[in-house]
Amino acid sequence: MEKCIGNPFGYLDYRVLLNDDFLARSIRKRDYSLRAYSRDIGLSPGFLSEVLSGKKELSLGSGREVFAKLGFTKSEIEYAEKLIQSKSARDLHEREDALRFVRDRYARSGYVDFQERHGFIQSADHFIIYGMIRRISSFAVIKNLASRLFIPESRVVEVLTDLIAGQYVKQEGERLSVVEERLVVQNGTKMLELTAEFSRRLTSLIYAEGGVSAPDRTTHALILGFDPVSFDLAIEAHRHYVRTLSRLAKNSKDPVSFAFMTDQFFVVPVPPAPSEKVQPDAP
Repeated sequence: MEKCIGNPFGYLDYRVLLNDDFLARSIRKRDYSLRAYSRDIGLSPGFLSEVLSGKKELSLGSGREVFAKLGFTKSEIEYAEKLIQSKSARDLHEREDALRFVRDRYARSGYVDFQERHGFIQSADHFIIYGMIRRISSFAVIKNLASRLFIPESRVVEVLTDLIAGQYVKQEGERLSVVEERLVVQNGTKMLELTAEFSRRLTSLIYAEGGVSAPDRTTHALILGFDPVSFDLAIEAHRHYVRTLSRLAKNSKDPVSFAFMTDQFFVVPVPPAPSEKVQPDAP
């Protein structure tokens, strides 16, 4: 099989790695199913489903065969084996040794700027409309959704003209599509500004439509505390959540509902507690 995961060292959980590999292949081939994936890597569909859901673990032997079939190099297969061992080894010391091996090689990745073209984030309108086109091809649907996010039709046309001229988007009749499937931005400050504006518009839309009411609309706000180990795992779980939603959206035909979300993960470090000075005993 052709390799689809560029950097396996960016993962701390082999299940997430497997799921992302399947996601990448299902995006390339829309009708590619989990059953077909399980056949290609030599596992039964039921067992693979239980592995991905955390109910069962891959053995080191089967994991070695699976990741070899996925096109991994020798060092990448070794890393994947340690990911499996850190989850499944019965001996605590083996698990700890495997986890140390993983953390020594884990590539903490942030924004990687391999595309200097940032025209699609020159304004919140550009950012929102470009994001819609990545999921929706119909100009009529995009125009309707944009109006609900307070972008008038004239502005939609203006932004589309910019995106097409900048070769971010191509148009064929009434259908739109992105030219580059992956654009990564290094400017975190700009992304924070865009996310804030997008959140403001989305909140205004929710209020305009009557507020939040389950199960049609849901909102969550969490403040969570992590130690260094659990923080890395939380970041990985968050990425897995976003990628799973993306896979579901990619495989949806004729969508009738659209979800607006951001994968921004805001972190506030906790300052160390001031040390207390011990007062000497009075004579």
